[in-house]
Amino acid sequence: MQNHGQPIACKGGRVYRVIDGDTVVVQTTWRRVTLRLDSIDCPEHDQYWGDTARYGLTKLIGGRSIRFEEHTEDEYGRTLATVFVRPEGQRNWINVNARMVTLGHAWVYRQHYSHLPIVRQTELDNLERWARLNNIGLWKDANPVPPWEWRSGAVLKPGSVAVIGQMRVH
Repeated sequence: MQNHGQPIACKGGRVYRVIDGDTVVVQTTWRRVTLRLDSIDCPEHDQYWGDTARYGLTKLIGGRSIRFEEHTEDEYGRTLATVFVRPEGQRNWINVNARMVTLGHAWVYRQHYSHLPIVRQTELDNLERWARLNNIGLWKDANPVPPWEWRSGAVLKPGSVAVIGQMRVH
């Protein structure tokens, strides 16, 4: 949430490590916290655009001071959060989760955003629609595979082999 460009009700820290396009480790005053960017889902590292999404997040917040709004914890013990960063020389903080969608580095994770205010859900939906229509980032691919489908194994990954009847498919 923002109030005149300032995130409110947030904790702060410095990005210690960017793990992938939607996960970072942050050093707070007392401990390191693993944050999963809430309500977005970036391609996996072995998926098309995965490394680019990680690089994009690193470029946005790597080593920088950030603020984060905690939402809950996921099943892996990561804190689900909306992350904010203030670009050099600017007064206002930007929503990093939304920026990753705008840059075409992430899908909106609609299965996990019902806790957000409707205005924020609508903003994320509109940003994804804009990136898609303008072929930004991962949307340059005609049929990008959402990471939740990739993780489920429903998609044949490069280098894998499927056996269909008696025929092998590469």
